[in-house]
Amino acid sequence: ESMRFDQLAITEGLNGCLRLMKAHHMIDIDVPSVNAVRIIKDTWIRANSSGLFHMYKSNGAKVEKDDMLGVVCNPFGNIEDKIYSPEAGYIVGINNQPVVNQGDALIHLGYH
Repeated sequence: ESMRFDQLAITEGLNGCLRLMKAHHMIDIDVPSVNAVRIIKDTWIRANSSGLFHMYKSNGAKVEKDDMLGVVCNPFGNIEDKIYSPEAGYIVGINNQPVVNQGDALIHLGYH
């Protein structure tokens, strides 16, 4: 998310750099290992209508095909569009703007 610090992302990025340096024998320290997820393909899920975007899943969440990820509502709270996952994969990015327009990128989905 722009304009904000995400401590988990910062920690994982730093640990990734340290693991790389250790693998190349540049440093000799213990770095926590992590089970990596290999993402081969990715896609952006876009809004089919304009309105207020409500996300049901969090960034990094594992999702299955046809899971409901969120909704776009009109200003009165009525659901205009339900957002479903087109593939099983992981959410790697989310549009955190509450107001979206038709065609806006909402969710970045990575899968294999």
